Amino acid sequence: MRSSAASAAILLSFTMTILSLSSVVHGKELKARAEKSDARELEISRHKRFLYRAIDEIGNSLSFIKEDIKGLDKQIDAIELFEPAQREDALRSFEDWFQNYADWLSGKSAEFEKDLERYYTEDSPGTEWADRYVEMQEIYEELGRQLFFILKSYSKKRGALEDAILRKRALLARIGEDEEEENKDRKGNNRKDRDRGKEEKEKKEKKKRSKKDEHDDAVRRAQLEQEIRSFGDILNHYEVLIEKGKGMGDWISLKANDCGPLNDVAHAIAGPRLSTMERSYEKIIGAYERDISAIRRKREAIDRKRDRIKTIGTLRTLDRMDELSAHYEQMKSRYEHHAAWLKVQIGAYRAELTEIWNLK
Repeated sequence: MRSSAASAAILLSFTMTILSLSSVVHGKELKARAEKSDARELEISRHKRFLYRAIDEIGNSLSFIKEDIKGLDKQIDAIELFEPAQREDALRSFEDWFQNYADWLSGKSAEFEKDLERYYTEDSPGTEWADRYVEMQEIYEELGRQLFFILKSYSKKRGALEDAILRKRALLARIGEDEEEENKDRKGNNRKDRDRGKEEKEKKEKKKRSKKDEHDDAVRRAQLEQEIRSFGDILNHYEVLIEKGKGMGDWISLKANDCGPLNDVAHAIAGPRLSTMERSYEKIIGAYERDISAIRRKREAIDRKRDRIKTIGTLRTLDRMDELSAHYEQMKSRYEHHAAWLKVQIGAYRAELTEIWNLK
């Protein structure tokens, strides 16, 4: 009996030990699973936050571009019937570029939105979105090149107009010189006629020819002056478009430069490795801080340009100057909005950095 009781006690002790060890192991497994689940949830949360930011950024740019397209549409609709065709042609080529930009942004936004949707509908949504910024940088650079060639063509046309205006002004000056010479000759001939006692009929013929020449010169002078004004209006039109294009070129360059750091962030959080994420966050924060400094300088440059806008000229010239002033105001507002958005993103990435430091 005693032997049997002892055996039972030993067996019970052994069983309790096994159960205790099993409980410890099971507890560790549960803890590991919980930690793994928490890590996965945190990883997915990072992915979602990044995608929300990407969609928000593209949405801001798309809103700006649609505003530009709307403005160009209004300018095209306001063109008068007898205005030179160059103005409408230039506006439409400019609008085509903006429309291509808007279509591309819309496509990118749809792709990121679909990526985000997968995180709410699929268990393993994938991280294909991490590779998008390489392509986006290439497209931004291509858009910049296209814009450069458009502005180059405008500059060429502007130069041709400037040359044409100079030639017409030279012709106008020559007409004035010829008239002055004719007046001198006429006075001299009148004196000679009196001295020689020529007949009245000959005098009348000369006066008739002189009046015809004066009429022809007056018509030609009026025509040249009108052409100079017309060419000047078109010249101002190209000046405004070139200035608008330069503003958009700066914007495109800003976006292209941010794609590299954003690509690093995308791949870091898709990895994920904490050290890589930390470096990528620091890199994008630095890039955004440089953007804010660049935006401040651009806003100051815009203020200086606005102060130099002329407030005299033909009605069409004044219209062009109003367009230019409105463009400067629009770009300044756009930069202010983007700088505020960048500051929010910097704060968000700094919070992400703090999260990483706490996990170490």
